Amino acid sequence: MKEKACATFTQVASLDSLNTSLIVTHDVSEGLAISDHCWLMGLEQQDGQWLPGARIVEVLDLASMGLCWRPDIHTDRSSGARRLR
Repeated sequence: MKEKACATFTQVASLDSLNTSLIVTHDVSEGLAISDHCWLMGLEQQDGQWLPGARIVEVLDLASMGLCWRPDIHTDRSSGARRLR
């Protein structure tokens, strides 16, 4: 089912270069497989205490890394793909 959803998202995003889609998922690897940018959210600490709520902790430009729209990202062993793990 996840593969079919990813294929549908990729197809819709590819219909026009002006299309913008926002996909929110807990499955990071599936999200990366259909993305050209990724904003990872997580918790942050201040003075040893966790701050409430999640924040964007890392922004990845997958297009500039040569890793965008890659259904095989899960098995890619290149240095850029290893950085994502």
